[in-house]
Amino acid sequence: MGSNLRNKNTGESVWRANSLLGLAWQWVFRSAATRQRKLNPETTEVDDEGDFYGASTTVKDEDAAKIRGWGTTAKFSYGKYIPWLDTALNTDDASPWKSMEGQDELSKRWLPEKEFESLTKTESEKAWALFSPVHCVGYNWLETNADAGEYLSKKVAEIVAFWSSGNNGKGTRYRCDKVIIVTHSMGGLVARAMTSPEMTNSTEHVLGINHGVMPALGAPAAYHHMRTGYDFPSGLVLGRNAAQVTAILANAPGGLELLPTQSYPQGWLRAIGKSGQELMAIRATDPYVDIYAEESKWWRLVDKALIDPAGLHGKAEVPVDPWSGAYRNNLNLARHFHYTLKDWYFGPTYSHYGADPDVGTYQTLSWQAKDQLSFGEAEVSQAGVHGAGSDPVTLEVVGLPQFKIPKGSEPGDGTVSEWSGAGPHNSGNPSVVQSFKLFSLDHGTSYNKSETAQQCTLYSIGKLLGKYP
Repeated sequence: MGSNLRNKNTGESVWRANSLLGLAWQWVFRSAATRQRKLNPETTEVDDEGDFYGASTTVKDEDAAKIRGWGTTAKFSYGKYIPWLDTALNTDDASPWKSMEGQDELSKRWLPEKEFESLTKTESEKAWALFSPVHCVGYNWLETNADAGEYLSKKVAEIVAFWSSGNNGKGTRYRCDKVIIVTHSMGGLVARAMTSPEMTNSTEHVLGINHGVMPALGAPAAYHHMRTGYDFPSGLVLGRNAAQVTAILANAPGGLELLPTQSYPQGWLRAIGKSGQELMAIRATDPYVDIYAEESKWWRLVDKALIDPAGLHGKAEVPVDPWSGAYRNNLNLARHFHYTLKDWYFGPTYSHYGADPDVGTYQTLSWQAKDQLSFGEAEVSQAGVHGAGSDPVTLEVVGLPQFKIPKGSEPGDGTVSEWSGAGPHNSGNPSVVQSFKLFSLDHGTSYNKSETAQQCTLYSIGKLLGKYP
């Protein structure tokens, strides 16, 4: 959600992530119906009017920044990082890679999961000699990432053409035939879709990819948000309860593509007793069918009554049922996306992710009983659900005990779990050259706030530039 969006018909800003406070002011008083109307994948497009990040070595003012696409992405998440990266890559003072040359001890800070290769002097000098302007490509995160992959491919072609021409503000025709794609979170899925031979299949201009905190296998946190809303303070912006979140994500395939995929370890969703004993785990070989399409059992994702608060589907030119014609259609798009993408990674790919046990992440997700129970899996497996919107979800079992989801307490970055972040490495795909296991990452601002994430990404860029033919 780090890309700015506007209404494609009116130009009205509907999602401009300059600051958390600004977003909160824009959204805190919005109803579920308003959220559905405004954050509609069919009426939104990328907004390039985000606040100016600040100057860098090659970008001196807002006009130059807009040409580079900096206004399309969230200042809140990238406002410090993008000017820093552009300056680091293009400084005339000293090579940012000089201090990395031959430094094997960097592996102690970054915890590489494959054999670590130090940056060589030759790679460092070659990288420093290249002009490497930084562009940003925001995309419509409400649409399926398959569509966003096609959009990214077009933007990459435009960037290559821009620097290859003499009309780039420098008066110079550069040899520009390759880009390095640096992704954050959901953007990793977009870049993989762009380069996948089963999807956009656009690799001509790609030298390499660096993924940061990508939900490679999805995130149980997405299930939590759709069932109970986001926690404070994120809930002020993204939705305080199931009604507000479902109104957006049930109608947006991009959001549904953040849910745990068919490749996420089974048993991540379960019911437990007050003292933590397991009552039942959902062993879903296909979570899109076994969990997300479930209509009445306690483990269902969506309450039908929350899908269309604005009544848009009934008023459409061709009216559709909110469940079967809207939500299930979006769910099928998400399922098709992940079954097509599988474990594809462009080669070469570098990756880093969070594995901190202290930041509070949902690696597994449990509905925990508030009271002691005297029954087991047989009764729980038959339990239905009552309660919707902001009401607590209760399993319809003996005594009607209430079940709630406790805060996440497993390794990750606060949003993406270690299991999902490690997906590129664990896939065994040889295209993944290196994967770094990092700590103390905040998912949404990892590039802005983590020097470790910044430096290991800079190293990855140096390795890629060092091999540029």
